[in-house]
Amino acid sequence: MTYCVFRLGDHLLAVDATRVQEVGGATRVTPVAGAPRGVAGVVTLRGEILTALDLRLWFGMPAGAAAPAATVVVRDEREPVCLLVDQICDVRGLDSSRRAPVPTTVENEAQSVVAGAYELDDGVVLEIDAAALVESVAADDRTERR
Repeated sequence: MTYCVFRLGDHLLAVDATRVQEVGGATRVTPVAGAPRGVAGVVTLRGEILTALDLRLWFGMPAGAAAPAATVVVRDEREPVCLLVDQICDVRGLDSSRRAPVPTTVENEAQSVVAGAYELDDGVVLEIDAAALVESVAADDRTERR
């Protein structure tokens, strides 16, 4: 399977490349009052307003610790969302037979959106389940609001 690999802080993350609509540079995020925790706000890309997700909160990092330098727009059956990330690294094939279970060290909130892990030469890559990520925000199952 082919994945889009990106960096968020010290984490290498990957999402199924067939779910990626586009990748890009930094973009202006407009905060939305009362948004669920993990939602940075909205962005406008090519005339479309998208929910912008700050994955830092899923991975136990402080929100806004560093300005995101890149974006990954992922889509599922519901709606496309924009992931705010630090760096786009690569598009690479990962052998699903080598996928390991979600490490127990992954933050509790992230465990619901991490599908597995791959050990590579340059570190461990956590596979993000794009559909679970969008569903998590849509269901607003986190009780804490910004």
